Amino acid sequence: MYRSTLQMLGQFIVWGSMLFTRRAPKPYICAPPFQGTWIAVNGGPDKDSSHSWHLLAQRYAYDFVKTDRDGRSHTAAGDELSDYYAWGGAVCSPAHGRVVAVKGTADDFQGVGDGAIDWKARDFRGNFVVIRH
Repeated sequence: MYRSTLQMLGQFIVWGSMLFTRRAPKPYICAPPFQGTWIAVNGGPDKDSSHSWHLLAQRYAYDFVKTDRDGRSHTAAGDELSDYYAWGGAVCSPAHGRVVAVKGTADDFQGVGDGAIDWKARDFRGNFVVIRH
């Protein structure tokens, strides 16, 4: 309940800052945060294609999946994290910038492939790197 309340308060903060922003930031093109060919399975720049449009802090979020030639995202049954082609892959900076926050202590969620969420997670963002561009 505490984390949900904080997320809701964060929504109000972002919404309030949007009301007082005089102009939208200039868009720019940057590389994705990985190398090779991946597929965007969720996300987009508008309400119709974004899966997180109503979560203002995640409005332009994308979910990427690395697949093989047949469109599969994992080997075997996909029951283990190591079955997934994306597992252990390098994460790259999409543009020049300064790292302003890092978290790498979130446990790997073992409920792979079943659509479940880790309700015990202390931070819904998981592990992340924030770069100011």
